[in-house]
Amino acid sequence: MTPGLPSPSLPGFFRALRNHWLAAMSGAVSVPFSALAAFASSGWERPIWYAMAVFSFGYAAFKIWENERAERLAENAKLIAEVESLARRLAPQFSITCTPEIGRCRIDHTYNGKRAIYLRAVATNRSEAPLHECTAYLTSIQKDGVNLMAHESRRLPFAPGHEADAHSKVLPPNTPIALDVLVMTVQTTVLVATQEPYIFERRQDKTPVFAEAGIYILSIVVSAESGGAREEKLAFEWTRDWETSTLRLC
Repeated sequence: MTPGLPSPSLPGFFRALRNHWLAAMSGAVSVPFSALAAFASSGWERPIWYAMAVFSFGYAAFKIWENERAERLAENAKLIAEVESLARRLAPQFSITCTPEIGRCRIDHTYNGKRAIYLRAVATNRSEAPLHECTAYLTSIQKDGVNLMAHESRRLPFAPGHEADAHSKVLPPNTPIALDVLVMTVQTTVLVATQEPYIFERRQDKTPVFAEAGIYILSIVVSAESGGAREEKLAFEWTRDWETSTLRLC
């Protein structure tokens, strides 16, 4: 029941019925009956007024139902809008950023005991609840329009990659979490930053994917157990010099 309205009762129903009946008897509903009575033959006036009273009674009952129906539909529409708004706020929503200007996207680190530079993206949960069992995948690497991964995909770890939950992370609301994408080593080698980084090879000739300098387009997908995913494309400009090579959003 709508707050502020009286509880349903039989007296209340009859009061509403009386009000609508009187309004019908003295309003627009009575016009056609009055016109009919004015032009009817003598003796038909009383049956016409009786018919108007009966019709007005039914019309009054209809108006009560119509008002209640309209109120219920308005309440349902409001409830549906509130539920949809809540669902949107709680649904998995990710944003992914990646630019050299963000410090956590380019980290000096070590790999196999030697200096390495980790290139990372940053994933943020934009919904209002924690997202559980979040995963990230590298789904394609393209150069000059050619997909070098041959429809493979590789799971990427959330940083730090050595932790037990690196492949299945809980993302708190509005908390940026770094995601390892590539590793550049001092030997001018680029590794895909899986939990155990490795040199990704072209399936056709077994040569390293990043053997040549140039711009590579990487597609990554971040998703949550409860559904919802975000895909972004990253541009890796590989100059064969780790000091000048960059990874950023396309």
